[in-house]
Amino acid sequence: MSALKILYVCNDLDYFKAHRLFLAKAMVAEKRDVVLATGGVESSKVKSGMGKIKLLSLDLDRHKLNLRSDLTLIKEFLGHLKTEKPDVVHAITIKPVLLMGVALMINKLLRRQTPKLVWTFPGLGKVFEPDRSAKSSIRKAIVSTLLRISNQVLKPHATFENYSSMEELAKAKIITRQRASVVMGAGLDRDLFYSAERSGELRVLFASRLLNAKGLGEYIEAAKSLKSEFPEVDFVVAGKQEAENPDAFSISDLNAAHEAGYINYIGSVDPDDMPEFLRQADIHVAPSKLQEGLPRVVLEAASCGCCVIASDHEMLRKFVFDGKTGWLLNEVTKETIVTVLRIALDDAQQTRKMGELIAKKAMSLPIYEDAIIAHFSNIYKT
Repeated sequence: MSALKILYVCNDLDYFKAHRLFLAKAMVAEKRDVVLATGGVESSKVKSGMGKIKLLSLDLDRHKLNLRSDLTLIKEFLGHLKTEKPDVVHAITIKPVLLMGVALMINKLLRRQTPKLVWTFPGLGKVFEPDRSAKSSIRKAIVSTLLRISNQVLKPHATFENYSSMEELAKAKIITRQRASVVMGAGLDRDLFYSAERSGELRVLFASRLLNAKGLGEYIEAAKSLKSEFPEVDFVVAGKQEAENPDAFSISDLNAAHEAGYINYIGSVDPDDMPEFLRQADIHVAPSKLQEGLPRVVLEAASCGCCVIASDHEMLRKFVFDGKTGWLLNEVTKETIVTVLRIALDDAQQTRKMGELIAKKAMSLPIYEDAIIAHFSNIYKT
């Protein structure tokens, strides 16, 4: 009997390595044949470390739908399905979910082998963000219709990182509740993400993609307001510039804030360095305005003992308790961030105790790799 063959499909290699590579490697360890088809191979900083995972490069624009390039991508998917003949296809993020679904329906019409399909929605993405413009409404209607048909024809198992996203798509009849589940994030390595003692001046950190919707502008304005009151505090910004993203934060504005001394912009941090980097921070600020899943960096920060200030999110309520382990923001503004940051910065000892408490709470949650591996391994087999 041949080994179960899994084809992962993702929009970006660096994203996959940061969020799902451990899962693919676990499947290899379980004697599965594993193939990864992904975009971003040419632009990836690190192409090594894939082990026995077969890598297929995709020409995939993850930021927008384009009829010509998307049809080409569907054709690529059909070719890979024919050549690789996977038993399971695991599509991660909205565009691979959407277009692989189309490819698999065509594949079925051609009477070829139809693999088991798994969808992963880390968040619902910009398509499902509230926007009443005609263009957004048309795009959402097209995407919803294609997903709905894919669900009816292919019967995928859909996974989410929060219950509200699952319920939204279930009510729209895009997914079926009986074939859906929620996991707490993408999985952390217990041996890497742990807390440590802190000392010295408090350090505040914003670590994320440098997008307007991530609340970077509000964070910088908050740092600007607090810098004169807390001149010794280091307000750090770490993240990857995404010039091609339409929502990219102005690099000139970022550099200007850095030059003025309001923030300390250090660029992107290598994933291998992230655990120690987080242990050097005391407060992690994540004021996202996106309709996203459970932010991985918030889980990492909590596990490493950072007091967390973040946008209110149903899954974060499981370990971020106002005034005890951090604060959840009902609204993302400079004023709301300043209010809670001032409380945290006024009492370093208490803030570090909050970090210790959130790390202990994180350890009791199913956010680590072993729990995520067990969840998906069971889905693949059933």
